[in-house]
Amino acid sequence: GEPGSGKSHLLEGIKNEMQHQIPKKQTILISAEDFLNNFVTHLRMNKMREFREKYRKVDAFLLDDLQALTPSSKCQTELLYTINALRKKKAQIVIACKEPPTQMQSLSSGLCGKLESGLTVDIGIPDNITKVEILENKSKERGIPLNNELSNFIVKNVKGGIGRLEGAMIRLGVHASLLN
Repeated sequence: GEPGSGKSHLLEGIKNEMQHQIPKKQTILISAEDFLNNFVTHLRMNKMREFREKYRKVDAFLLDDLQALTPSSKCQTELLYTINALRKKKAQIVIACKEPPTQMQSLSSGLCGKLESGLTVDIGIPDNITKVEILENKSKERGIPLNNELSNFIVKNVKGGIGRLEGAMIRLGVHASLLN
């Protein structure tokens, strides 16, 4: 999905729902950038076994912004092996990225093939009703009072994705608290 389509929000929702429905299941949500940084750190420290245990023993693996891994073929290979290990144990895997794997220039053919063997969905930009719901949920998470009328006003007047809407909501929350 495009930037601002709510991919990260969707992953957070999946994680929260899984933890709520099946609290015993271990779920990890990580950005691809953090996965890459963690990979490099463990590789340099010669602690790859620890790295693999962390990611391959989970019941649900959620990765955000896959495109951040494209500069590192070694990290892509490690992700491929992680996906293989997780599939073997029937773990849930959800990976979000800006474009389909087949359109990612520097994605290895092995990883691309593995990702294409699963379900690929373009989530698109949410409609205004969904944007209002997301905005109201984010306002509750942040403790910012936001009624439905104001949420609708923000959605209708702020162009862009979810991040931009959230930024407008935060600015309103700051102004409201400063000006009482």
